[in-house]
Formats: sequence, C-alpha cells, structure tokens
Amino acid sequence: MKVLVYCNEYLLTSAVDNLLASENDLVVLDSSSQEKDFRDHLKRFEPDVIITDGRGLRDMKVNFLEVLGIRTELKIIVINMEHNLINSFKYEEIPITQTRDFVQVLHS
Repeated sequence: MKVLVYCNEYLLTSAVDNLLASENDLVVLDSSSQEKDFRDHLKRFEPDVIITDGRGLRDMKVNFLEVLGIRTELKIIVINMEHNLINSFKYEEIPITQTRDFVQVLHS
C-alpha cells in the first residue's frame, strides 16, 4: 500500500514516518507539505492513503470530494492533534432501489 504523508508539523511527520517504517506492507512515498508539490505528488505517486493534519489539509487547496469521486479507492486520514482524533474519509457508493434505502443510509 502506498502512503503519502503530507503534514504541516515536522514532529508529526517524523512520528508518522517512524511508525510506518516498521510496516512491511506500506511504502511511505513523501513527507512534503509544500502546496505547489501536492497535486504533482498525487498524480505521480497515486497513493492509496493520504495522511495529513488539519493545517496540511488546508494548505493542499484541493477539492477532496472531487478527488475521492475520481479515485474511489483513496482513503484520506486527517490527524487532529488538539483532540487526539483521527478522521478517516473514503468514497462510498450505495445503490438506492427504493425510497426506504435512502432513509437506511441516514441511519447507518
């Protein structure tokens, strides 16, 4: 699995890189958080997962709903250091065959 680490905080980037280095099935592609590089990295590396922090996410200036719609297998993980949370985003397509299916999606 190819992972692109794109964080604004150097210590966070280093910690994530060190954590992932021990995982044999992961390839960490890059740790740059320069806005001008992000689109190029996304196209060139075609990561399966992007790990970022809130500031890195804002710096990317990319419409992730559009990216997730085009690259449906991509997962985006946003680390929230202030609240010790991780937010995970992935495209999901759910077929609707009847009106009740829509309501079921709301409750799931």
